[in-house]
Amino acid sequence: MITLRYNILLYLFMVFSFMFDDIELGQTVIEYLIPNQWTIMVVSILVLISLPLVVGRFVQIFWNRFMSQMFALQEIKFNDGLGIALITAMLFSH
Repeated sequence: MITLRYNILLYLFMVFSFMFDDIELGQTVIEYLIPNQWTIMVVSILVLISLPLVVGRFVQIFWNRFMSQMFALQEIKFNDGLGIALITAMLFSH
């Protein structure tokens, strides 16, 4: 079972790895869309907080409604779905 502490550590690792990643292309696109630096920071924080939660919930719903019935697997909780989403994001981000 994946705990909340495990998900927090995964999330912090993902955030710190993205902070030190080379994102010059993404910055230029965002600068044209959002002119103010504070607005960019607020939008980035909102995305970093809300996206993993939404994707974790989606993974949980998908697993419980499709995977568990199709392959006779155990249903998962939100922490498990969030852990799966965070690990997948880290694997396919670089």
